[in-house]
Amino acid sequence: MSKEEINISQLNVGMVVKNYKQMCELLEQPVCVGKSKQYQIKTWERYFDYYKEGQKFVITQIYDTPLPDSDGRKLRDSLYTKYIEVLLMRYLASCNDCSADITKKQLYKLIGLIPNTYENYSDEFGKRVQNRMKNEYQQEVDEESIQIFCQKTNLKLNSIITSALESMKRRMLITYQTQYVIMESEFKNHVATKSEVADILEVQHSTLREMGFEFVSDIIARNKQKEFYHNCNLKFAQYGWRGIYQQLHIIYASDAMKRTVPRAVAKLRQLSSYQNVEQLNQEFANGLYQQIDKKTEEHEFGTKEKILYTDEFADIQKRLVDYLVRLNAAEIKMVANRIDHKEEN
Repeated sequence: MSKEEINISQLNVGMVVKNYKQMCELLEQPVCVGKSKQYQIKTWERYFDYYKEGQKFVITQIYDTPLPDSDGRKLRDSLYTKYIEVLLMRYLASCNDCSADITKKQLYKLIGLIPNTYENYSDEFGKRVQNRMKNEYQQEVDEESIQIFCQKTNLKLNSIITSALESMKRRMLITYQTQYVIMESEFKNHVATKSEVADILEVQHSTLREMGFEFVSDIIARNKQKEFYHNCNLKFAQYGWRGIYQQLHIIYASDAMKRTVPRAVAKLRQLSSYQNVEQLNQEFANGLYQQIDKKTEEHEFGTKEKILYTDEFADIQKRLVDYLVRLNAAEIKMVANRIDHKEEN
């Protein structure tokens, strides 16, 4: 297959490809080096969206039709990264000991990508969304639609944050790693030791196999996260743990932050902070709209199962964007005040 022909039939949303060479094999592409490799990867971005974890590619979206060479999505992603970097640098500069521990969900809300009403999917959250959609929009929403929405939104949020963190890491502003945190009780948590991490991996691996899956991406693709985490928590209880979660441990160069923040903020202050927050959130919400805008969009997973985006289903997904993602005026002001270091009323 030539460089111009990209075979994406072996990819699926949530899939983790371990390195560039394996990606070439899956796409039936030649292995390139230097500028040819850079051009090749840019071409791939017309066919699917992804974020990097070290050498790994994590697939977040597959396009039915390849994007044109010049696409607004690139400008939007560039805006995400610049804006997020400014907020992250502001946040980190105010932390002690040149380090910070924060979950990704906390980061999403800190920078204004999502409002405080957005949560990872749970039965309680699903019921709350169903009631709100029925009362405010007179629209019945099934549990699976909410699960699918959260899955896709979480993948995109993770992609955006990871891109910003990696950009800062490449410029030697930060280094970071993901840590497991064990919840011992309602008020007592601790970072998992090496042996505890091994126990966590053993529980997760055995649960994955018991459910008939080989990869975490299979769990995501089949919307089985709730069942997976429930089964894992039952096993964690045998260790005396209430549960676990992951956080980012970020170490930053304090002096470099102080030099970099003012220059970065100056670029963004061509508009007011309020306008920047509003624009970032709108761009993110509009980007989600684009993902669901094709009335008969299909996403094919490894077992050839398909989710059909009918007119009704697409309309529900857009309603969820409006309710769960778009910030209201008070929330925009809160994030803008955080940028300007103003006290929140």
